[in-house]
Amino acid sequence: MASIKDIRRRIKSVRSTGKITHAMEMVSAAKMRKAVSQVLAIRPYAHSAWSVLTNLAQAFREYKHGLLEVREVKNILIVVIASNRGLCGSFNSQVARKLKEELDNPLKLAINRIGSKKIESKLSKDQLHIDFITIGKKA
Repeated sequence: MASIKDIRRRIKSVRSTGKITHAMEMVSAAKMRKAVSQVLAIRPYAHSAWSVLTNLAQAFREYKHGLLEVREVKNILIVVIASNRGLCGSFNSQVARKLKEELDNPLKLAINRIGSKKIESKLSKDQLHIDFITIGKKA
């Protein structure tokens, strides 16, 4: 049986580990906030790029090129970005939950969107080919 001295040493060790873990969580949360703010700062650029692409697509409606052709979705690529470590709160579990939601209804992913127009694929779930690119150890 452990002596009182051993038990106190163990309690102190556990408290110290808890403090270190808490500090690491705080640093991770700060890094996560910074990354989120950087992504949100890119949104105006993404909207501008999207409007340029839609304007180009409208300008070249009569121009027949394979990349501008409207066709059924047969292949889907999903890029999963998660953290390398588990100290980002529930970020990794939220990524996994969202991925599961999307995979539960793959026909929703197979909708070709052109402006406000949506073209649904006539293929079944089994005929869709889904590929993944995962970034981060937890993905």
